[in-house]
Amino acid sequence: MKKTSILTIIALSLLFLTTSALAKKRGRKLPLGAYIKSAKIDILSGDLSRYSNAIAMLDSLALYYGPEAEALHLMGQMMVDFIDKTPDLKAKKAYVEKMVAYDDSLHQCCANKKIKSKYKKHCKQYIVLADSVKVKYWRQFYNNGINQMKTIENLQKQIAEETDSAIIAGYKDDIRANKDSSDYNLQLAIIINKEDGRAYVGLATLYEKLNDFKTANEWLKKALGKTKDYTNILLSIAYNTIRMDNYCDAIPYLREYVDSNTTDTLTMANLVICYNNCKYYDSALAINQRILSINPQSTNALTSIGRFYNQLARIASDSSGYYQKQNDEKQSKLWRNKRDIAFDSSLAYFKKVVDLNPNDTMALEQYGTISALKGKFKDAAFAFNKLTALKPDEIDFWKFLGDSYLQLQEFDSTIKAYEKAVELDPNDLETWEHLKDLYAERRYKKKEAEAIKKIKSLK
Repeated sequence: MKKTSILTIIALSLLFLTTSALAKKRGRKLPLGAYIKSAKIDILSGDLSRYSNAIAMLDSLALYYGPEAEALHLMGQMMVDFIDKTPDLKAKKAYVEKMVAYDDSLHQCCANKKIKSKYKKHCKQYIVLADSVKVKYWRQFYNNGINQMKTIENLQKQIAEETDSAIIAGYKDDIRANKDSSDYNLQLAIIINKEDGRAYVGLATLYEKLNDFKTANEWLKKALGKTKDYTNILLSIAYNTIRMDNYCDAIPYLREYVDSNTTDTLTMANLVICYNNCKYYDSALAINQRILSINPQSTNALTSIGRFYNQLARIASDSSGYYQKQNDEKQSKLWRNKRDIAFDSSLAYFKKVVDLNPNDTMALEQYGTISALKGKFKDAAFAFNKLTALKPDEIDFWKFLGDSYLQLQEFDSTIKAYEKAVELDPNDLETWEHLKDLYAERRYKKKEAEAIKKIKSLK
């Protein structure tokens, strides 16, 4: 095909400019081809200032003839030129939106059986071209946004290693600039393809890096249903919500996640934490039982259930005390029975933890304390013996050990435990008085005298 000569283009341009002017003046309808040819001349010029005339001609075509494939294609192509020649990302947005709109209209025009075939010539060719342009721009904007995000990561690392406040301020300015650019680029990608979740997730990641978890979650919620990583997005929303110290609002997302990922005990444990922080103790218990059905040796779940029953026991104990003050022995006894049942359950779970991990100080302390409350002083002595070995500088463990031996009437062992307690805290009057009585019981006259002397100095 011969190339159109410059003189021919100029002649055609003058002709159709004149035709357009006459049409506007007289208000008459031009042949469809006249609008197309006039618009093409302005577009071939490459001068963006002349595109307004081309747009006016194609708008007139649409007004008189309705949707026409080539006209929609040309409109989209002009928007492409505007996008490429507009440096400001914010200003590109309007052109990107129009490009997408014309592409959508092109698809609708070509698919509409009511539109005459003469208005749909070369439809497949135009659609392939328009769609490929959209793919190209989506990749361009998305990749630019991700690369700017990586730049932010590097700048944050540099800030962490920098001590000069002026340099840090400069890095922060660079971060803000890259944040804006990354945001604009990723939002432009979304305009091009609203159904591709990657750009939404990219924006969420951007704001997570900036510790703006509220905005990150707004984008993640928009990404739901637009990506195969639906459950992972649920998890991200949940953890962002927790990072905002909002445990209660994280629960629905964690719950939906664990219902889909039925063996993820780690996430179940985090759901338990949320339930406990929000005082949904029964729900926490149910999830812990699910964890144990998967992993019977989960010390975290066993410990959590142990604490649950311990709390129930203490509530029952308070209720028993209340009714006792009201001289209601029947209700007081009822609550004492509930207390004992709860303590027994708590003790059983902490015993499992201690058996699985003999060095778990928290479980040992709970096991020892509850054993003492239940009058099981041999078990209490076992627990506090272990604790004094693990934490020999913890005074209370020595005192509790002494108390347990005292109840077992193992006086020499009691004395050793109390002596270690006053060695750590020589001013512990109460323990000295216990020792004085024990020394007297065992007829340790010299030690009894020393204890009496020490007690006098402390009073």
